[in-house]
Amino acid sequence: MVIRSLVFIAMLVAQVVMSHARPFQSGDVLYCQAIEHVGWSFEDEKLTKYLLDPFKIFLESEKDILIKGGSLDGITMQVEHFLRYKIVAKSTFDTLVLNEREMVYAMALVGKGTLITAECDVF
Repeated sequence: MVIRSLVFIAMLVAQVVMSHARPFQSGDVLYCQAIEHVGWSFEDEKLTKYLLDPFKIFLESEKDILIKGGSLDGITMQVEHFLRYKIVAKSTFDTLVLNEREMVYAMALVGKGTLITAECDVF
């Protein structure tokens, strides 16, 4: 029983190490698929679900990213933190966090907001 548990733990560790096989690099293109996209409007006082569009994130440098496709098409953001497996980028009203394969985007304006979560892969 103990050996089976140790083998199982070793397999989990191997999967985690494999998922960390390649850190982010300047010039990477991430292909993302939204898994949740919601918007809030104070005027309507309701939460709206939107289409789950694919999009790409271009890590143009360690200072800038560009998003193409989907509802985020054309957004550029300045990178605040460019770490091996985590990127934090912001603009005036937007924040984007990439943590390995997971992305969270949030936008807040007066009277409304948007939240998008996605899974991304580097190719």
